[in-house]
Amino acid sequence: MKKTDKDARKGQFALIVIYGLLFLFSILFIVGAGWALKLSFDLPSSEELIAFDPSLSTVIYDRNGKEIARLFKENRTWVSLEKISPWLIKAVLAAEDDNFYDHRGIDIKGIIRAAWVNLTKRGTFQGGSTITQQLARNLFLSREKTLERKMKEVILAYRMERLYSKDQILEMYLNTVYWGHGTYGIYAASYNYFGKDPLTLTLPEAAMLAGLLPGPEYYTPLRHPDRAKVRQSYVLRRMEELGLIASEDVERALETELSFTKKRQPTLNENPAPYFVSYVLFNHLLPKYGPEIVYQGGLKIYTTLDLELQKAAQSAVSKLKSEGALVAIDPNTGEILAMVGGKDFDKSKFNRAVQAYREPGSAFKPIVYTAALSKGIRPVDRALDAPLSFPNGWQPTNYGDKYSGECT
Repeated sequence: MKKTDKDARKGQFALIVIYGLLFLFSILFIVGAGWALKLSFDLPSSEELIAFDPSLSTVIYDRNGKEIARLFKENRTWVSLEKISPWLIKAVLAAEDDNFYDHRGIDIKGIIRAAWVNLTKRGTFQGGSTITQQLARNLFLSREKTLERKMKEVILAYRMERLYSKDQILEMYLNTVYWGHGTYGIYAASYNYFGKDPLTLTLPEAAMLAGLLPGPEYYTPLRHPDRAKVRQSYVLRRMEELGLIASEDVERALETELSFTKKRQPTLNENPAPYFVSYVLFNHLLPKYGPEIVYQGGLKIYTTLDLELQKAAQSAVSKLKSEGALVAIDPNTGEILAMVGGKDFDKSKFNRAVQAYREPGSAFKPIVYTAALSKGIRPVDRALDAPLSFPNGWQPTNYGDKYSGECT
């Protein structure tokens, strides 16, 4: 009987513990759910998520469709998923979120795996955030490492997965993520690192770019080639583990010597026609559209400038002993073909072609005489050279206040 009573008490105690734990978990669940609900009220709604409009670069072209300059808050040009190299897509998925097409925004297995890999290798090789979580953070949240920010990231990721297809989320991610050196989106990254279209990226190049994502400035091959090589190797090995490439592909990619470009996409200052771009920007674009649309709206501006003539004009002005300016205009249409406002835009932004008001002097005489002849005035006709006074008060005078009286 004593043993039975003791066992009964043990059973009752176990039930009390179980019920106590269940009660505690219930309270924690209710508190957590309430906290998550409260946080969700401060986050963008579904309508705001759908209406999201990324910051895109405005591009200025010459008359032949050649790029002159880019105006931007974030240097980004949107490119559709089908115009991105399959190697790049595979490399990014392998490095950042190999279960992307299987999860609903949160990958518990991925978080556990990342923690184990980082623990065993004693470093940050994998992150626990899915691509959807990273996208939510990049677009709408700060990068502070707090539990509240992480919970907001989870809520937004879940919402985005309900609103967008997987391909749409991946396209948004590749076009908005930061790749280092002031470049946002794969288009700018592909050109700024390799000087090529993102569709033509090779396996070694794609693996190198995918390796940048955890820390673009830390892993950049332009400053830290050794770190970049380690990351490239990691991405390639992950691709091999996932069956995306063979071991020989890994070795060939690692042995390939990559050629990085110093070419930068032309900005307001770094372009072949800075005075012209500045003229278009401040006289036409900003007054008409405003800075937000100009610097973030992704406009395509087609101008009358001819880059070949512009180069010739720039060369001519640069050879002058003193400062100078040049404007080439099509006399039939009035279109500006070339504009140089000075010898060095970096030293002086003053555009002498349009901002320096100078009296034309005798250089204007051919224009006046041509107008007179076109009106029927003959060279033998006579006019009176004498002081003039107009009703509005204007009193033009000859140089030196000298007059010739009656003359042809």
